[in-house]
Amino acid sequence: MNPKHKVMPEWRSVRLPPSVRAAQTMLMATEQQMLYALGQRYFRDEGAIVDGGCFLGGSTLALAQGVLDNPLYQQRPRGRVIHSYDLFVVEPWTIGIYFPQGTPLGTSFESIYRKNIAPFADVIEVHAGDVTKARLPDEDIEILFIDLAKHWTVNDYVVRAFFPKLIPGHSIVIQQDYLYHTWTGWLPVTMEQFSDYFEIVDHTEDNSVAFFYHTRIPPEKLQVDVIQSKTRGQIEDLANRAIARFSGHQRAILEQSRDQFQEMLRAENWPA
Repeated sequence: MNPKHKVMPEWRSVRLPPSVRAAQTMLMATEQQMLYALGQRYFRDEGAIVDGGCFLGGSTLALAQGVLDNPLYQQRPRGRVIHSYDLFVVEPWTIGIYFPQGTPLGTSFESIYRKNIAPFADVIEVHAGDVTKARLPDEDIEILFIDLAKHWTVNDYVVRAFFPKLIPGHSIVIQQDYLYHTWTGWLPVTMEQFSDYFEIVDHTEDNSVAFFYHTRIPPEKLQVDVIQSKTRGQIEDLANRAIARFSGHQRAILEQSRDQFQEMLRAENWPA
């Protein structure tokens, strides 16, 4: 992969500060390195950072520590530049891994999250609950980290609500589940739909892929549901276009993701 736009800061050699390394998180260290470097070296302190799907705070701590270590931010510190979104609700698969056995499903862990991010609370605005009902940042978005598009309907909302606030020629979008084997096949389809406006500029081998927003998307294109407006065949065509951009194990991941998404759509009796 040889991106045309050399915009990403060097992050692979970054040594994560202890505050970030100590985070309880599902993210890989490489993902935290990327987020920290974006906060420290890419954020211009002109807009907002969206931390979409923060869980217990792994992404939040990486971004927040990066912002506090950013020379531009140090010259003009502002409050609440990071907007963190999550349901903060315990799900079955997290019990026994992140929460004790016997934790009731649906229990809120917002208080745990707030305790974890307490040293950085001044730069973070927490939006708990359904993202489709949450307040959007007032500012344009410099960095958009997406780890909450766990269903295509949420994905379509994120596009409609957050993409219009991106800054052409500057904003970075990180799709955390792009190179994930299952349950997120709509993400490659979505980014391929807008491939005339974004360029893949980096990735963490598995999971996260970073996109540079180089050209403004016409507003009318952002008001149409990317997934819900398409047939199964159109979705598969876009998935195949995304797959063609990768090779090796990454291509295999995307093929598995495509096939599982197609199975989900057939189960929904989706138009062919």
